[in-house]
Amino acid sequence: FFFDLFVLGYVEDTVTGYSFRLPGGLSWAIYIEVPSRNNMSPEESLDEFYEEIPALGLLGTPHPIYASTPYVVDKDVQLVCKYLKEYKAKGIDKLYRDVGGFLKKGRGGPLVKFSLNADLSDSECYELLEQYTPEHMKHNKTTQQLFIKYMKRRCEFLDNCPGFNYNTGSSDYVTDGGQKRLNDTKELGSTLMRTMLNEVSDYSDPIIRENWSLKPHHQLVYDFKDGGSSFGLMTLHPDQLPSEDVARFERIGIPIPSMM
Repeated sequence: FFFDLFVLGYVEDTVTGYSFRLPGGLSWAIYIEVPSRNNMSPEESLDEFYEEIPALGLLGTPHPIYASTPYVVDKDVQLVCKYLKEYKAKGIDKLYRDVGGFLKKGRGGPLVKFSLNADLSDSECYELLEQYTPEHMKHNKTTQQLFIKYMKRRCEFLDNCPGFNYNTGSSDYVTDGGQKRLNDTKELGSTLMRTMLNEVSDYSDPIIRENWSLKPHHQLVYDFKDGGSSFGLMTLHPDQLPSEDVARFERIGIPIPSMM
């Protein structure tokens, strides 16, 4: 296919009979992205690709892209990094306060909405992404972007979730299955962010994707109805969840049913 397209300038589908010819008199630029192979440098991955499809080795100019090549720090990266920064600094559990009818001001204003924070420098974003991007997602530009897109949607949810924006960290007892348990949302932000980061790591881990029973994977689900103020949890093998995780989820109002 590549030889016919790039050398002969003509390809034909032998099943349908449809054909395509590169028009003359035009300047064409065709880019082919070759993902990095596991445990290989960009140069090694490219060499192996040329061995498999030698026609491409005769054409064009190779341009290896390294994992260290900086992200373009756009608004999506800024949003994700603002939440990662608060998570790292333990500010993700900031609470909304209303004292005597007057809002108690804090970083970013009284509303817990970290998109309102000042933009970060490029270097600060790179450091945060280096720390929190899973290792198996760092060495491929496609999976790097997947990390940003995955986390961006979840940070947007938090940024517009009334239960997060107006979280006062209240504690109260609720009745669940005839038993009383304590709800305490003081660690709402850190519990959700920790779960989100685990989600994206599991989602893209090639070993886990081959066998989802390897660990008690859990994933948050969101309800965008009425302003998107509710969320829940799906989990595989809830009986295998660490007791610390179970306790954290239950404290923020997500009970984990027993399988016994």
